[in-house]
Amino acid sequence: MNLHRLLLVVCLCNVTAFAQARANLVPNPEFRVDPTGQPISWQFWSPRPDLRPRADVAIDADGAVLRLTAIDFSSFGKWLSKDIPVTAGHFYRFQVLYRPTDIVNERGSVGVMLTWNTADGQPVQRDYVDSISAADSGWRSAARTLGAPEKATSVTLELWLRWAAEGSVRFRSPSLIETGQPPPRSVRVVTTRIPVRWGTTVHDNLQSMAEVLDRAGRAKPDVVLLTEIFPDCGVKGTVYDLSEPIPGPVTEAVARKAREYHTYLITGMLEREGGKAYDTAVLIDRQGRIAGKYRKVHLPLAEVEGGETPGSEYPVFDTDFGRIGILICWDMFFPETARILRLAGANIVFVPIAGDPGARHYDVTTRARALDNGVYLVTSVGEGRASRIVNPNGEVMAETTDGLATADIDLGKKWREWWLSVGPAYGEAKSLVIEERRPDTYKVLVKQGQEPGITDLAH
Repeated sequence: MNLHRLLLVVCLCNVTAFAQARANLVPNPEFRVDPTGQPISWQFWSPRPDLRPRADVAIDADGAVLRLTAIDFSSFGKWLSKDIPVTAGHFYRFQVLYRPTDIVNERGSVGVMLTWNTADGQPVQRDYVDSISAADSGWRSAARTLGAPEKATSVTLELWLRWAAEGSVRFRSPSLIETGQPPPRSVRVVTTRIPVRWGTTVHDNLQSMAEVLDRAGRAKPDVVLLTEIFPDCGVKGTVYDLSEPIPGPVTEAVARKAREYHTYLITGMLEREGGKAYDTAVLIDRQGRIAGKYRKVHLPLAEVEGGETPGSEYPVFDTDFGRIGILICWDMFFPETARILRLAGANIVFVPIAGDPGARHYDVTTRARALDNGVYLVTSVGEGRASRIVNPNGEVMAETTDGLATADIDLGKKWREWWLSVGPAYGEAKSLVIEERRPDTYKVLVKQGQEPGITDLAH
């Protein structure tokens, strides 16, 4: 065999292997039907006849679709494609397009799930396909890359509708493709604990911050968290007098260290804008640029009386290692705040804190906010308990009472628990707390002045 022919054979083999590796494993993704009108290799399931939504194969401008239409609010049913062979330890990319109609709670009503099964048909793990993005003409894309768990030999695709009154949903173009393992998403996080010195100056505080950042920089961090308003802690003067614009001397001092150590930095400070004073956390990127800021929304009464003005938004920030959110001190004690950041896609929540109210509150709240939302939570305190890094399981990974705490966190790691909603199998809180929420029942939370317990003071 001459060299050219050998190269041709090698190339053809490589192309064939690549094509096979990229083959769609979903049987009948076009939803062809049998003589009875049922989609081949797909079956419909509902718990009971009285809960059964209408299920059919429809033809629209996009071709054949699987359709589910609720009869009433209690309707629940799903299309299944079962026993698709997989190999434990291999990775698969699933994607499907769906289009909801007249659905109030889309996340809770439209479900896309992969159930991984053992050779004897027992579910070992169940995963929501929870990465949702807009597609063309009102369609949504649900997609996720997952590794087949240990002992899994097959996977079942589940496309469902529930709790949607008279709403409906159509599904099309499902694909399951074996792919490579996603790259690691390792992030080195450093948090700080700098004791407050009373009677100090802003200059002295900035010098203390610089010394701590020099120590932190030796760890080659991706992000460093400083505490709430540290430049102004222990300094005499009113909130308004101590506040300064952004950018300004504080952000410039921190930016120099961010550039020097090529790291993101989050620092608290008192900000002045438009004649108002805010308790603000500023995000500085690796090049020393201001990447964003967050103004404390929940102000303790003492801070209101001190002349501070609250913020009113919960922004998230995209960094080169992931999406993050920031809360400040008292914000953390309101569970809605961290949930809003998680809904916006935050993987890590950073919380600079000047002083915590006590060991019991601090310990429970830091663990709960991480566990509630399946996120990493990082705090930096001035007075009170230790600064800490908490994982999505509510476990403290590192903490310090005087100095630095460092942890390498893996944003790609899954934190699953046995029987967590999806038993008997492993479920992941990070997805479950989002996909199984019932915001349609939370209206009282946003009806200002009409919360339970508010009474007519005239009586």
